[in-house]
Amino acid sequence: MKSIRLIYILRVLCLLLIGSTLHAQGKKVELIKEDGTVMEGYAKFYTKSFSYRADENESFKRFKMLDFETIHIFSEDDGNKTYKRIRTNNHKKPKMLILLVEGPVSLYLEERQIYSSGYGAGLGVSGNAGQGVGGTSYSYSRLYLKRNNNQNAIHIGSVSKKKFKGVITNYFKDCPDLVKKVDAGEYSKKELREIVEFYNNKCK
Repeated sequence: MKSIRLIYILRVLCLLLIGSTLHAQGKKVELIKEDGTVMEGYAKFYTKSFSYRADENESFKRFKMLDFETIHIFSEDDGNKTYKRIRTNNHKKPKMLILLVEGPVSLYLEERQIYSSGYGAGLGVSGNAGQGVGGTSYSYSRLYLKRNNNQNAIHIGSVSKKKFKGVITNYFKDCPDLVKKVDAGEYSKKELREIVEFYNNKCK
């Protein structure tokens, strides 16, 4: 009985050691600059920056995410992600957005975590709120659409349900089949990804 318990404890310790090693190493990444330069290695990510090294023999160096055109993150636990530096219609500076759908029209996601000091409740634009004596934090997400021939992506996620149909049918007016489906109520606001995929696969 003691030997079985010892084996179990050793397995747990091994898993903790592996997890600690992977965290120390960082996530595998491919970084692409505007001039096409590619950097491969490992990175630990923060809010708007990350620490990077090419291999375990190097020290980590800090970079801003906006220093790169594209960031590919490879992770078996969290899934792979691709960040793109994109200009939007509601912000002067570019943003690093998560690529959800790529095609003639691409769909992007912006995720942010907001912190504020003091006691109180936080309310996100679209996300989860939290509160505590030491401060408040909340997260929100925004969705953007971008055509390949347009420089800026447009913020679409916060459009009300009443206005959503009109905005979407106007944006995709070059695809009558999709407009008919949206007008008929076959797609809701929650199915923006499916709308974009239909357009890319059926209309272009």
